[in-house]
This record gives sequence, C-alpha cells and structure tokens, in this order.
Amino acid sequence: MAVTKNSYTVGGSGQAGPYSYAVIADTDIKVSVNGTIKTVTTHYTLDTGNTRITFVSGQEPSTGDSVIIYRDTDEDPITNTFVAGSTIRSNELNDNFKQLLYIAQESDNQ
Repeated sequence: MAVTKNSYTVGGSGQAGPYSYAVIADTDIKVSVNGTIKTVTTHYTLDTGNTRITFVSGQEPSTGDSVIIYRDTDEDPITNTFVAGSTIRSNELNDNFKQLLYIAQESDNQ
C-alpha cells in the first residue's frame, strides 16, 4: 500500500517541526492536528526545497497531539494537456501519470 500520509504524535513540550511530506504540488498538502485541518501561513509554513512543514510560533501542537500530513491531490485540471501537433515531453507525461497514480492511491487509502 502506498504512503499517502505521515502521522506523528507530538512528544516533549510540543513541537513546531519540521515534519516531512511528499506531494506533486504544494497546494496538494493538508495538515491536521487532532482531526482539525490547519491552514498554510496561518498555522504552518512550507519549506518547499526540503519538503517539510513547520508550525508558526504560537500554533505548535501540544504534547500528545496527533499531527497528520497527507496528500489530497487535485484531480482537475490534469497537470499537462496536449494538443494536436504539439511536442510531447516525457516529463509532462510522467507528471500526468504521477498525478493519476496519487489520486488512485489516495482513493484506495480512504
């Protein structure tokens, strides 16, 4: 089964992070703490270069809280579209297949 989420239990006196994630686009990442969805920039920041999130000061989860970082890949629009006579690049095809794979994995895990 594919890994579509990372789950953490906060230890110590709470942790700001960083917590790892893997998504196609940053808009596909979702973060919840004890089942409550958090908002990027309000509750956490994204470090896209290292694929990690860090909670904003004052928004850190507490000891024992459950932090879940998961993919919610957007189905529409497809990553790349092709028109008659256009060049088809392997990286664009791979991106489309990865998007479809992620959507299938997420559906299977629900």
